[in-house]
Amino acid sequence: MLLPIIISSFIAADSFYLSVAILLCIFFIIIFRASRRLHDIVTSSLQLQYENLALVKSLALEKNKLDNRLGRILNDSSNELYIADASSLNYLQVNKGVLENVGYSEPEVLNLTLLDTIVDLDTEKFNSPIKPLRAGTKESVSYITYHRRKNGSTYPAELR
Repeated sequence: MLLPIIISSFIAADSFYLSVAILLCIFFIIIFRASRRLHDIVTSSLQLQYENLALVKSLALEKNKLDNRLGRILNDSSNELYIADASSLNYLQVNKGVLENVGYSEPEVLNLTLLDTIVDLDTEKFNSPIKPLRAGTKESVSYITYHRRKNGSTYPAELR
């Protein structure tokens, strides 16, 4: 768009028009260089964005593989493994050993809390041994107790 104005200013051969033509040429060069730089920045940013998306997808796939592998290992363990939420005490996940020993189905277990299945446990007794965990002064604690099956019978259990 500036080219016709620049050419006509050079052709006019007047000192004012020559000055305008030179300033327009300088302006054109500045705009051209700035647009090239902006193009390079945008192109580089888009390329990095696509590379990051590919990395995120790759990491998600790898995480899923590891989660599945860990899940199979935990599920096939002969020990009973419960994963519970520390604040609500609700069970979040259990393995086959739990289901075979306690007589509940998985949906039934996931509707229970630690307080429903551990015979001598209440909120205060639960919070007392895990205070060091929350404070960061211990990495693990254990608690010897009795676990209640669906049929009401109990058996000794060690909670970790």
